[in-house]
Amino acid sequence: MIQNTVHNLTLEQIKFLNRGPTYVPPCQLHILTKSSFTLAQLVTKQMIPLRRHLTKLFTKYSVDLSRRMNFEKEIQLAFNESFLAQIPPMLEYRALYEKQIIQSIQYQLNKDHLILRRTADDKNTYYLGHLDEFQEKSNEYIENSNSFEFIAIIDENHTEEQQLKEVIQSLDVEFDKLYQRKLINKDYQMKFSI
Repeated sequence: MIQNTVHNLTLEQIKFLNRGPTYVPPCQLHILTKSSFTLAQLVTKQMIPLRRHLTKLFTKYSVDLSRRMNFEKEIQLAFNESFLAQIPPMLEYRALYEKQIIQSIQYQLNKDHLILRRTADDKNTYYLGHLDEFQEKSNEYIENSNSFEFIAIIDENHTEEQQLKEVIQSLDVEFDKLYQRKLINKDYQMKFSI
């Protein structure tokens, strides 16, 4: 963890964070089921990406419809059973304990106005710093970098919809100019116009 500020995190919280952003606490979905979600809602929500992936595979490799339906049914049953199985008490204790650590870290970060972000490299580390400093550095980078171009502010007065209309109008004007200069033909002008 890269620490750029004084903080009030405990040694235990820091040890947890040093596992890195790719660390996933065990049985976290089982622990979530004790919250406002019902197990059925949670399983359904978790099954959606798997279903999408299976649909793509079945479409790509044109699997027989009856085999496909049978396979999907079996996967759904296995998926449901994995959530219905009781987890060992020690694993449940660890999952609850780690959930508690995560909540205490979130509380401490909010209280001290700190930010915890994964670094952009492949080193599996976090950056810990003051929120205001981080936003200031981010804004400074955006202003001084050639990687970004400021176009407009989107707020209550200038909505995304208005901005999009302006961009579309400017594109249409540019396509008209290209057509008038005979750089594109009428078909392309009509095709590209929005």
